Amino acid sequence: MEYTGYQVHVKKRIPFLQALLDFYCGNALISFEGNLSAADFREIPVISSEPTELLRRGTKWPLYDFVILPLEEATLDLLKKNVLNQIGVQKKVDHILIAKNEEKVTVIHDRFHPDSVWVRRDFPSTTLQELQEKKVISSYKPVTWGK
Repeated sequence: MEYTGYQVHVKKRIPFLQALLDFYCGNALISFEGNLSAADFREIPVISSEPTELLRRGTKWPLYDFVILPLEEATLDLLKKNVLNQIGVQKKVDHILIAKNEEKVTVIHDRFHPDSVWVRRDFPSTTLQELQEKKVISSYKPVTWGK
């Protein structure tokens, strides 16, 4: 499947992810892949520790920890306040995917590599502009990606 959206160069990872979580919350899932040993998932029901057809692993070898969590109103604050701060998005998480209504809406690969962060076109460009003004992101541009 091909996606149209924005390629984003992220400077501040947690505020960027918080904006994504706020926007895509509801009938959504988020997956994290990497060294997740510091994360405490006891307060959030883990959907799966195995990839799915939609939320796949970004790395085949070595095999990293993998978890899929619900992105719903009931889990939003826990994700934003606990998981994002515990999980190590700066150095330990290699890949993050978000799916909403069974469609991939966000792809973050290779620890936020500048060429590997994409959000679907329904993410408001006005929010991207605000994030750029706040220096959360340095730039964004329209792109098409995927297969």
